[in-house]
Amino acid sequence: MRRHPSLVSVSAVLVAVFAVGCSSADPAPISRKPTTGTKAPGGTAKIPTDDLPPEAEPTPAPTPGAEVGNETWADGKQLAASVTIKAGATVEIAPGATVTAASGVSITVKGTLTVKAAANHAKLGGANWKGIVVASGGTLNVDGLDISNAEAGMWTQTGNVEATMLNSSIDSAATPFKMEPGSKLTFTKSKVTKSTGQSNIAGTFVASYMDYDKVANEGLELNDAAGSMTISDSTLRGVGGGDYVVSRAGALVKVEFTTITGSHCGLHFNAVDKFIIDHVSDDTNSYGAMLYGSGAGPNQIISSNIRSTQTDLDFQGTNGVTTIDKSFFTVAKSNLATNAKVTNAATAPIPDAKPR
Repeated sequence: MRRHPSLVSVSAVLVAVFAVGCSSADPAPISRKPTTGTKAPGGTAKIPTDDLPPEAEPTPAPTPGAEVGNETWADGKQLAASVTIKAGATVEIAPGATVTAASGVSITVKGTLTVKAAANHAKLGGANWKGIVVASGGTLNVDGLDISNAEAGMWTQTGNVEATMLNSSIDSAATPFKMEPGSKLTFTKSKVTKSTGQSNIAGTFVASYMDYDKVANEGLELNDAAGSMTISDSTLRGVGGGDYVVSRAGALVKVEFTTITGSHCGLHFNAVDKFIIDHVSDDTNSYGAMLYGSGAGPNQIISSNIRSTQTDLDFQGTNGVTTIDKSFFTVAKSNLATNAKVTNAATAPIPDAKPR
C-alpha cells in the first residue's frame, strides 16, 4: 500500500524527536517536571529552566509522648511508645548500648539527650520508627551515636538550643535531616548512608568532614529565606538522580573543600542571597551547577573543578555578579551569564579541590 506523504513526514519527525530524547548525554535519567526552556546564547537548543521536582507537602511533627526525667538508657532498652525528655531533664544513652524503638515511636527532646560514646558507639534504631525531634528549648549533644531506619533521623524545631552530632551516623533514613526555620544543627565527622529521600534544611546547618551517600532523589535542600547551609571538607556522593546541594530559598550557601559526584546536578540554586563555592570538585554529575537565581552576593566560585558529563555551568534567570576565579571548567560546555566574571582561568584541574 502506498503511504500518504504527510504520514511519512510525521513519522520522520517522531523518529527525530525520540532520537534526541534518548541521548546518552545524561547517564542518569530521572523524572522531572515539564519545563519550557530557553535558548542558550548563540545557540538553538533548548536548555531546562528548572529541573527541581515539585516541593513536597510539609508533614506534621510526631506527637510528643509521655514525659521522662533524668535517666540512663542501658543496653537492651526498649521504647514501646513515644517519649518526651522533659525540660530540665537529661537522658544519657550509655556507651555500647543498643536502644530499640517500636514502629511509630519518636523521641522528643525538650531537655537534653546526650551520648558520650566515641570509643564504643551507642545504637538507636527500630523498624519504621519516627526518629529524634529536638524541640524548642531542647539540646542534643551526642558523640558516637548510630541512628538507623528512622523516618526522619534528626528533626530540629524552631528555637532548639543546640543539636550537635559528632562521630555519629544516620543510616537508611527517609529524611536524614528535617530542620525548621530558626533551628540549628551541627554535623561533624559523621555519616549519612543509604539516604532514600532528601534532607530538608532550614535555620542554620553546619556540616564538616561529613560523608553523605544518597541512593535516590535530592540531597540537601535549603528552603528558608533566612537560612544558611555551610558544608566543608565533605564527600557527597550518589548513584544518579536528583540534585545534590540545592537552594530554593536561602541567605547563604557555602561549600568548601568538598567533592560532589554521581548526581544529576551537583549544585542547583533557584534562589539564594549569596553563594560561595571554594575548592570544590563537582565531578561526573550531568550538570555541574544550575545557577538559576541569586542575590547580589558577592557570589564566588574559587579554585574549583566543575567537570560535568553534560553542562558545566548553566546560568539562567536573575543572578548577581558571580566571580569564577582560578577554576577549571569547559567554556564550551557552559552557558555563562553576562555578569559572570572569569578571572585567572585554570588550564588544569585544581589538585587540592577536595576535603583536607
